[in-house]
Amino acid sequence: MKCLFCDRKPEIRLKRHRAWLCRDCYPKFFERQVMRAVEKEGMFSHSDRICVAVSGGKDSMGLLHSLKKLGYDVTALFIDLGIEGYSKESRRVVEGYTEREGTPLIVYDLKKEKGKGLPEIQKRGRSRCAVCGIIKRYVMNRVSLGKFDALATGHTLDDAVVFLFSDTLQWNLEPMSRHLPVLEAGEGMVRKVKPLYRVTDQETLLYVETERIPYWKGKCPYQVTSKQKQYKEIWNRLEEITPGIKQNFYLSFLRNMIPHLRSEKPDLKRCRECGGPTTREVCSFCSLFSTSQGP
Repeated sequence: MKCLFCDRKPEIRLKRHRAWLCRDCYPKFFERQVMRAVEKEGMFSHSDRICVAVSGGKDSMGLLHSLKKLGYDVTALFIDLGIEGYSKESRRVVEGYTEREGTPLIVYDLKKEKGKGLPEIQKRGRSRCAVCGIIKRYVMNRVSLGKFDALATGHTLDDAVVFLFSDTLQWNLEPMSRHLPVLEAGEGMVRKVKPLYRVTDQETLLYVETERIPYWKGKCPYQVTSKQKQYKEIWNRLEEITPGIKQNFYLSFLRNMIPHLRSEKPDLKRCRECGGPTTREVCSFCSLFSTSQGP
């Protein structure tokens, strides 16, 4: 048995692709999957400026590294949420990597910009994870809008499958269009893309390990066992039984359901605090800081 790309003995088996690869050739395979996703969905070109949201974790670091190797004009964006024992360490990883590789880096320090970090923000009826999501979505859009042609995030095939599965269980059709590989730009909204939608969590881990890309292995102290994590475990078991089922589930969704999900965009107005797009008088981000209580 030989490696898919060379005559050497393979070490890595990719069941869903029915392929064997050596460790030296695996990065080439991974990068081809990323390139295929970018080109197939028309995400961006080599003349575009791409903002890559990075957390310091394996997925976003693998995305940043692969896009740069493929010759794209990338700038990393790191959001420092001020979480003790987490933000500083992950920031150190990102700063060390971008300095070593000569990759431009934008750091948004929440506490410096807004006077409070995530631990100091309390919002009745919302979990820390929900508040974190509001902050990240707002900052990523705000920072990249008008300066970059697209905002790239490290959502993998596993993420796409789990979020889609969660909505399917409740036949919640309205948010399904958010799970597309490309979310087009709108009034006050940057174009969002997911170049890793063709690769799994495990394939991304193999990539960062074979390429020796540094990443933060720690867990957020606010992370709890969620339904999404349990769903990932279920899908991993299904993948063991039927290799390729994750890919088939998601790609079938893209082929068959997209025409039925096109709907009118919500009537957006301008937030009276920041001027950003919102369906309310004050956007969710600004309301966090106008109503939050903390020391």
